[in-house]
Amino acid sequence: MTRRAPALALLLAAACAAVKTPGEAFRQTEHGLPAATEFPEGPDRAAYAAAHAHEAKGDAAGAEQARAEWSQAAAGYADLAGRPGSDGWRLPLRHRASELYLRAQRWDKAAEAAEALVADPVASETSRAVAARLAATASLGAAGAAARAGQIEKLDLGPVQARGEGAPSTPPAPWKRVVEATDAYLSRSGADPEAARRPAERRPGVSPAELALVAAEVKYAHGDLEDARRRLEAVLERWPAEAEVVEQAAPLYLATFLGRGDRAGHDEAVERLRGRVAEEAARATGAKEKEAFARVQEALGRARAGARFGAAERLLAEGKAAEAAREFELVAAEPGIPEPANALHNAAVAWDKAGEPARAAALRERIVREHPAAGVAPEDALSLADHHSRRGDPLAAARAYDDYLSRWPGSPGRCVALQNVASELDRAGRPADAAARFLAFGRDPACAKAAPDLSARALVVAGRLFDAQARAAYAAAAAAQGVGDPEAKKMIGEAKRRLRGP
Repeated sequence: MTRRAPALALLLAAACAAVKTPGEAFRQTEHGLPAATEFPEGPDRAAYAAAHAHEAKGDAAGAEQARAEWSQAAAGYADLAGRPGSDGWRLPLRHRASELYLRAQRWDKAAEAAEALVADPVASETSRAVAARLAATASLGAAGAAARAGQIEKLDLGPVQARGEGAPSTPPAPWKRVVEATDAYLSRSGADPEAARRPAERRPGVSPAELALVAAEVKYAHGDLEDARRRLEAVLERWPAEAEVVEQAAPLYLATFLGRGDRAGHDEAVERLRGRVAEEAARATGAKEKEAFARVQEALGRARAGARFGAAERLLAEGKAAEAAREFELVAAEPGIPEPANALHNAAVAWDKAGEPARAAALRERIVREHPAAGVAPEDALSLADHHSRRGDPLAAARAYDDYLSRWPGSPGRCVALQNVASELDRAGRPADAAARFLAFGRDPACAKAAPDLSARALVVAGRLFDAQARAAYAAAAAAQGVGDPEAKKMIGEAKRRLRGP
C-alpha cells in the first residue's frame, strides 16, 4: 500500500489537472468565437477557417444561398466543437452553430446544438440560459414552419365565449414543444443577460418576452385560460417596457377574464394595466416605443369605456335610469372613446326613462351639433323634433324637422319628416307654409309609393289650406273700400263670384 500510494496520488493529481472548471480553461458563450491562432496549424485551424468563410458568404448572399452557407458554417462549427483540440472553445462554437442554424431555418439542428450546450457539464449558468433561449427559439421556428405548411393549425387568438369547466385541449406536439422549451428557458432566464435588456439594447432575434408571450398564446388558443392568464400576467410584470409585446399581451390578458365570464375581474385588470402602461409610456424614449404605448393606451381606453358602458346598461336594466344616464355621460367623456355619440344616445334614452325629457333633449342637441356623422344622429334629430312638439312648440319642431331634412336628405325617416314639418306648421298657425309642405309631401314619388293613403290625404289637406287662403283673400278683396280703378273693380267682382261658388 505504501509503495502504491504515490502512484495513486499521481493518478488523482493527473485527473484533477484534467478537470477544467468554468471560467478557467473553458470559454463560455459570452467570450465569442476565438481567433484562428487559438487552434494549432493543421486540420482544426483549416476547418475553423472554412466555417468562417461559409459564415461570411452567408452574410453577403441572398436568402436561399445565405441559408445554405450558414447551414454549412454551423455544421463546421458544431463538428469542430467535438474535436479534442477545440475542447476549450466548444461552448462558444456550439453557441455560434445554434445561432447560424437558426438563421438557416434548420430548426432541429439549432435545437440539437443548443441542447448540447445546455447539457454540457462545464457550461456556466449564463451559457446554459443563453442556450436554452436558442433552443426555445428553435422550437418556435419549427412550430411556425409546420403551421405555415398546413401540418398543424395556426394559433387562434380570437375572442372566446364564456367557457364551462371543460378541460383544455392538448396542443399538437410542435406547439407543446414551444411551451416546454420556453418553460425550460424561463426557469434559467435570470442568468440570461438578454432578459434584462431594454428593447433598444437587445440583440436581433426572438426576445425572452416574445418567447414567454407565445407560450401564453399556445395555452390561450387551446383553452387553458387560467394558465394563459398566469403567463400573460408574468410577461406584463417582468417586461413592462417591451411596448410591442405589451401591445399583444394586454388584450389577450383581458380576454382571459371575458372568456371565463369574469366581467368584474376584467374591469379591475383594465384599471391596473392603465396605470402600468401610463408609467412605462412616460419613460419611453424611442419613437417606436412611444407609438406602441400610445396604441396600448388607446386600446385600454376603449376597453375601459366598454366596461363602463356595460355597467351603465346593467343599471338601466335594473331600472336605475338616472344612474345609468349619468354613467353613460361619463363613458362619452372617456379619452379616446371611438363613438361617444352612442354613449350620449343611450344617456338620452335613459334620461327619458327617468322622466327627464329636457336633459334627454339637451344631449340629442349635442349629438346633432357635435357628431352629425354618427349613425345615431338622424334618429336623435327626429327624437329632438318630437320633443319640441310634445312640449307645445310646433315652430321649434318644424325647424328641427327641416334641419333633419337638410342634413340627412336620404335617411329612412325623410317621409316622416316631410309630413311632420307640414303638420307642425299647420299647428303653429302658418297655413300658407303648411299647405306648401303638405303639397311637397303628397307629390313626393317615394313617399307616395311608400304610403299612398297618407300622400292622398296630404294633397287634400294642402288643397283645403290653399282654398281657405284663397277664400280669405277673396273676402278681403270684396270688402275693400274706396276702389276706383276699373280693372281693380272688375277683379273684385271676380272675387265675389268665386266666393259665391259655381
